Amino acid sequence: MKFGVKAGDPKAKAARDTNSSGDWIRYFKDGETRMRFLEEMDNWTEYWSHWNVAKSRNFPCTGDRQTCPGCTSENERESRGSKKYLVNALTDGYVNLWMLPGSTFDDLDRYRDKSGGTIMDRDYTIVKFKKDDRTSYSVDREERDIIDLSSYESKKKDHQKMLMDAFVEVWGAPPGGEPEEAREQPQPVREEPKSWSETGSMSDRDGEPPFSQPQPQQDTAVEEDDQEISEDQLRAMSATQIKALFTQCGLEVPDTEDTTELADQLIAALG
Repeated sequence: MKFGVKAGDPKAKAARDTNSSGDWIRYFKDGETRMRFLEEMDNWTEYWSHWNVAKSRNFPCTGDRQTCPGCTSENERESRGSKKYLVNALTDGYVNLWMLPGSTFDDLDRYRDKSGGTIMDRDYTIVKFKKDDRTSYSVDREERDIIDLSSYESKKKDHQKMLMDAFVEVWGAPPGGEPEEAREQPQPVREEPKSWSETGSMSDRDGEPPFSQPQPQQDTAVEEDDQEISEDQLRAMSATQIKALFTQCGLEVPDTEDTTELADQLIAALG
């Protein structure tokens, strides 16, 4: 099973035109994140992501509208997909796999053209911010600074493995092998969050995945990593799930498997 396509693949480009292991995929927190990309844009993985309400986790769309647990979900929030990109990047001396919202792609693509076709000749700063209840991203290009990136090659993460891990984290098994109890697990009744418009390209807006016929899309998007989790939901999570939240929030992960201690530390860190 392979998730998504390389961003340089003709299928990915067509979709953009149509829609104008203890390790985790990293998400952006509010504010600035400076990074050095370790892969050219054609080698990024472009895919569609669903948000599982029950576990408060992202998982990749399988690309099959008939069997994907996201596409077939009765929860309207979960059934929608948003376009994402995966890329290995160096931040604060560490190599991690980062999930970029689709709205950043066009800005970076223009900067690539200005840099002679490369995205790896300098640092970039991704800024995540809110304005008028809207979550947006901006991209700043730093000064050109050529450095030897070869020493980081062996530390790069495997895109497909990390996407598979994210899927299994939610459903307990790879696509096609989901346990029935996971597929039939009732989801808590909760008020659906209001959608908000996100500035940027059409490629990052919620809508139909690229394997379906193009449909008119509303100018709305929901930011998965901004969902609220109650204390009861937090304390019902496993140690692995709570540690994932530490990572998503940009916090250092405690070296303990005690769920009570993990929950207490996370609550204290987030106020």
